[in-house]
Amino acid sequence: MRKLVILSLAFFLGVVGCTSGAKSPSVGQRSPSKVASAMLNPAVTQATIHQTICVKGWTKTIRPRNLPTRRGYEDDHIIPLELGGAPSAKVNLRFVPLPRARRDDVLENQLRGQVCAHAITLAEGQKEMLAAKQGE
Repeated sequence: MRKLVILSLAFFLGVVGCTSGAKSPSVGQRSPSKVASAMLNPAVTQATIHQTICVKGWTKTIRPRNLPTRRGYEDDHIIPLELGGAPSAKVNLRFVPLPRARRDDVLENQLRGQVCAHAITLAEGQKEMLAAKQGE
């Protein structure tokens, strides 16, 4: 499921191409673009980064307080809040071992810094995060 969600967002962000022969999802399924858009916080766009993710402490104001827990694991955001991920969307959450979550935190903060410094775009930061998480 995790790989499906990551690939869905990759599709949405343009990381992978699509073919003209692609079939429509069956009834009851969400299309990759709908899954991907559900993973993103609509308040965070390239135009709003300096009112949202680039404001010190902003993610604390939107971070969910009662996420499920498992011993030795963290319920981690696939697209992190620091890069415009949806705070409570189940499609944007997955359990990862704590050491992996800590390594991801370092990359999340590095990419957020690059986005806020305009070294890369928000979409580029999201793509880089997805690429790093695809192998997990």
